[in-house]
This record gives sequence, structure tokens and C-alpha cells, in this order.
Amino acid sequence: MIEFLQGFGILCGYFFVCASVALLLRRFARIPSEVFRKILHIILLCSLFVWIYAFQTWWIASLAALIFIAIVFPLLSLAEKLDCYSELLTERRNGEIKHSLILVFSMFAILNSICWGWLGERWLVLACICAWGFGDARLPL
Repeated sequence: MIEFLQGFGILCGYFFVCASVALLLRRFARIPSEVFRKILHIILLCSLFVWIYAFQTWWIASLAALIFIAIVFPLLSLAEKLDCYSELLTERRNGEIKHSLILVFSMFAILNSICWGWLGERWLVLACICAWGFGDARLPL
């Protein structure tokens, strides 16, 4: 239980700091919407290093990903009712952020279970997600 609380606290702290900095940057600097979306992708991608270092047990890391969804999804549902939500987070369509939350963190849980849990290769999780993440986070030419 202590590992979960420590790891989850580190993870939540990481997202809080990164999201705050990104939103402050967006508030005080003119950042094109597509660039801001890519910043959010990079924040999400780099969170994988937090998952790998903050947790010592694969199933606790996987559980944390699912609990993260259970906590953040209702918060995003409430935030969607704000007029500025979609513009602030640069949603292309309604519910995009919530849908992405479910997909990405479910993927984290599944890859942790397969790569780290079943195959015993913690770093293979990084390889899988970095292959996807850096390609997705690149700016269009």
C-alpha cells in the first residue's frame, strides 16, 4: 500500500506540475494550438518515466493507471461543462480528452502487465510507448 501511495503521489505531482506549467505558458505566451497539443503529448509521454521509476511492482503500476482513469475521468466530465474547457485543452471534438485518457492509461496498464509483468522486462514498456509517443508527438512538416 505504501508503494502505491508513494508512486501515485509522485505521478499526480508530476501531472499537476507539468499541466500547471503548460497552462501558464499557454496563458502568457502565444502558442499555436497544434504546438500546445504536442506539448501535452510530450508531457504524457514523459510520464512513462515516472511510471517506471515511481513504482517497483508491475501490478501496482498497472493498478495506478486504472485508478488514475477512475479519478480523472469524472473530473474531466465536470470540467467539460466550463465554456473554456475545449478551447483551453485544444479538443478537436467533444470528449476527445476523456477518450484519450481511457485509451492511453489502459494501454499503460496493459503494457505494464505484458512487458514488465509477464515478460519481466520493465524497459520494454518504454520501448513500446516511446515508439508510438515520439512519432505521435512530432509536429507536422
